[in-house]
Amino acid sequence: MREQASEILRQHYSRIGEFYDDDEEDVEPEPGTVRHHLWEYRQIFKALEGRGRLSAEEWQEVEDSESAFWGNLPPQDVQPVLDSMRAFERKLPEPIRRLLNAKRYVGSFKMALRPSTSYGSEQYSYWDLKTHPAVVADIARRTGQPASVVLEYLRLTSAERFSAKITNIGSVIEKAILQSQQESGMLGRLRTAFKNQAPSEWLYGMMDAGYHYIGREDLERDIYNAIARGGTRGFPDYEQLYFNNILSKRAGVV
Repeated sequence: MREQASEILRQHYSRIGEFYDDDEEDVEPEPGTVRHHLWEYRQIFKALEGRGRLSAEEWQEVEDSESAFWGNLPPQDVQPVLDSMRAFERKLPEPIRRLLNAKRYVGSFKMALRPSTSYGSEQYSYWDLKTHPAVVADIARRTGQPASVVLEYLRLTSAERFSAKITNIGSVIEKAILQSQQESGMLGRLRTAFKNQAPSEWLYGMMDAGYHYIGREDLERDIYNAIARGGTRGFPDYEQLYFNNILSKRAGVV
């Protein structure tokens, strides 16, 4: 299931210009406009051009950037951006449309980890956890770099990070990120806590979006077994769940 979803996603990425193309895509529109949001979205994938086959770490960078896009899109701009994209997405097969909506939902979902005495009360998305103070401190300790330098690096876009990682400091921080996101590392532990506390629809969304996550193999196994027995499961309405997240953000709940 995960491999099939990942392959669908890779096919979509390879054709993204066909669906989100613009005659003036090289000219940056006025910031804050719907056209600028669409331009920003295209830049995530434009950065992949000429890079050949991507490593798992490079795909992670792309997914981080895409998640940040959907999670940080201003609430008032969500509807017009999606309306513009739907004009293209109608051409896509249903599995890809479901996958895209799942990615938007899981990327925008935020929560505070429990207990707050250990993790703090701030809400994070799964991908935002890389900027959690405990993770920044962990990477700073591993690299000997100031926390401010580490945080600035972690906030780079996928394209900026691709260029920055070849520098001496970048390569050192990249190595520390890989160590921190291991199951025993600080980022790995926070992400495991997130998965264990997240609602079931988010976990299903991660699967339907093609993501793999450590720590909840039990959920994957149960779903695989149900499919093997001829069972089925309904798909959550990811588009509505995404809107719910955005409405909560607009109301100041998130």
